[in-house]
Amino acid sequence: MSTGVEVSLTNSRYSLQKSLNNNYLNMSWFGVARFNPNDKWNFEVNCDIAKYTDQSFDESLTIPVVNFEISRFLLKNKRGTLTLKGFDMLDRNSIIQRFSELNYLREVRSNSIGRFVMLSFTYRLNKFGGENKGIMINMRR
Repeated sequence: MSTGVEVSLTNSRYSLQKSLNNNYLNMSWFGVARFNPNDKWNFEVNCDIAKYTDQSFDESLTIPVVNFEISRFLLKNKRGTLTLKGFDMLDRNSIIQRFSELNYLREVRSNSIGRFVMLSFTYRLNKFGGENKGIMINMRR
């Protein structure tokens, strides 16, 4: 498991027109949980939560995004991988841009791809067998 937090505070101050002073607080948290019950399976869940606050806009925004991945390793030396991935499982992802200028406020919301699931198969060409797990070079003199 791993987790982390990012916090950024922007403090805008104007000397002539103090009414334009503003604070922006953006916080985001991420978490990753991975579980490998044996050498054939991999389970993973990723979570990202972003919170945007601003004094100029009426509401704060919180955007949670949850993804998952289930992988099954196949063939000799795990050369093949069958993976099922789910993106934005809460269907809450959105693209938002906020602008606060001298005489106007603007918020732009764009459409994004919502929840979807993808099945993929990967074949690795770079896996080698044997005990050394690499290329063995025999040099003759």
